Amino acid sequence: MKLKSIYKYLIWQQGKSYLIYFGIIFVIVHLGLLLTLCIDTNGSFGGMEMGTVIFMMISGIVFYRESLALSMQNGISRKTFFMALILGFITISVLAAAGDSIINIIGNTYEKHTKMFYDSMYEQMYLYQSGTSISPKISEYPTIFLMDFTMYITVSSLGVLIGALLYRLNRILKIIIPLSLWLIFQIGSVIILFIDFKFADNKIIEAFLKFIQWLEESVYHLTAVLPCIAVLLTAIAFLFVRRVPLNDNKK
Repeated sequence: MKLKSIYKYLIWQQGKSYLIYFGIIFVIVHLGLLLTLCIDTNGSFGGMEMGTVIFMMISGIVFYRESLALSMQNGISRKTFFMALILGFITISVLAAAGDSIINIIGNTYEKHTKMFYDSMYEQMYLYQSGTSISPKISEYPTIFLMDFTMYITVSSLGVLIGALLYRLNRILKIIIPLSLWLIFQIGSVIILFIDFKFADNKIIEAFLKFIQWLEESVYHLTAVLPCIAVLLTAIAFLFVRRVPLNDNKK
């Protein structure tokens, strides 16, 4: 019963947040269409799913602390809280994938009848050929839904893990660690730009590049790997949940 109660709370809160986000994306797409029609010029939208990826990850971070505090106040165990949290994000990931499927259908429909160009992440990754974006067939939309769902549940798991880590840090470390990770990412990106992979005798880099190429060969490769990553991230996050302090005095 407690599982059902906290699950309903999470679905209600997360659902409201996503519907607001979906409404914003819906309006943006139609404003782009209106602008294209009014000034009679080409408009372009692409990769709207990336916004949902960011939204889902941030939701994982934010709702972890909020729902954990509520669970502690109502005597709900860590295990029950965590199960409700994961079930909630699975449900919201289904909702988000369905919402993005609607946006994709609308965007591709407008693309056929106007000068507005729309490319989903699936189109950019797997249908992009010879510089021309090919609109997906109706039969491909279930595959797009599956790809989006696995992406969203994976980044949600990452968000929960980050939320669990941040919960256990003091105020100073909450600033230092994210900033350090951002700097490492930026420095690493610059270093990669100047690496000549043709002359880099590094088995790890070579294996990594082959793995990325393998993921790009088929969407089913990606949808097979992402759930495995999600399970790993979820398992690590649960280790932190099991040892979380029983008070919420941290600010």
